[in-house]
Amino acid sequence: MLQSSKETPWNPSSLPRASDRVVAITGATSGIGFFAAEQLVAAGARVVLLGRSEERLRRAAQALSSPAGTTAPRAGAARVTTLLLDTSDLGSARAAGRELGSLPRLDAVIANAGVVQPADERQLSVDGHEMVLATNHLGHVALLASAFPALARTPGSSFVSCGSYATRHRPFVLEDLQSADDFSARSAYVQSKHVVEIFGFELDRQLRAAGSSVRSIVTHPGGCIEAMTPRRHDIGGSPLAVRAAASPFGRIAQGKDRGAWSMVRAALDDSLRSGSYVGPRRTRTGRPVVTSPVDTSRDPRLGAEVWRTSLALAGSNDLHDTIRLLAP
Repeated sequence: MLQSSKETPWNPSSLPRASDRVVAITGATSGIGFFAAEQLVAAGARVVLLGRSEERLRRAAQALSSPAGTTAPRAGAARVTTLLLDTSDLGSARAAGRELGSLPRLDAVIANAGVVQPADERQLSVDGHEMVLATNHLGHVALLASAFPALARTPGSSFVSCGSYATRHRPFVLEDLQSADDFSARSAYVQSKHVVEIFGFELDRQLRAAGSSVRSIVTHPGGCIEAMTPRRHDIGGSPLAVRAAASPFGRIAQGKDRGAWSMVRAALDDSLRSGSYVGPRRTRTGRPVVTSPVDTSRDPRLGAEVWRTSLALAGSNDLHDTIRLLAP
């Protein structure tokens, strides 16, 4: 569903207060996911950080609890909690999803975790699926299926998918969903992001058909690099980020803090309709606006096939019935 041409202006530097909201973010221990958590905590939200490592989760939670360079706790630091999740492992995804699904309130799940730079050789997950597809997509399908009851009981909640502008550069190949016939690290990554976007828009169709109040919003972060990302102790970033952002290169790339803007808007902007696509205004950089994906992302024929195949591979065929059962 396309957004109205009269889009509500969104200012990432002046977020609405979100003290009543609970947002879960996968891959929240570094990069874009960490900065999304930072921005949401600053807005007052309760944030659940999901990641593979207990130590990295601890460091991320500590960084969110204290301003940079101090040991003083931030206001609301107790609103940051952590949960183990390895999206390449369907069992781990289901277990984390059940934890989220038991929450009395869940306003958004931001499905951010993923492999950005895959191995040069094709690898399989513990469940026997191509590793990039498993990590970037199938684990989030399993997580959603288990967490959906909490989203369904929270009015206006959202499942936020994280696609990529790289889908503009390589076509989608339905017949080789798991990159078995023609594998390269780059093609596997782009293929997985095509699947993420196609599934996100099909999820919107399924939710609307069932009359569910849950929204499916698809986002992309633009072009994000470490050199332009503000430094966060024990997390990452560059001490030269401000200088890099002011260079000519700043016109074609941005820091991961700004890459988080699209998903933060998707989690907090109640004016966004289900089926919206949110990304930087200049594709690679800029404030988050409602924009248009590649045509294949909204293709209902591809959507139906990717939906069916994704549920089967993730062992989550019950999601289809759950959406209908829990609709108002």
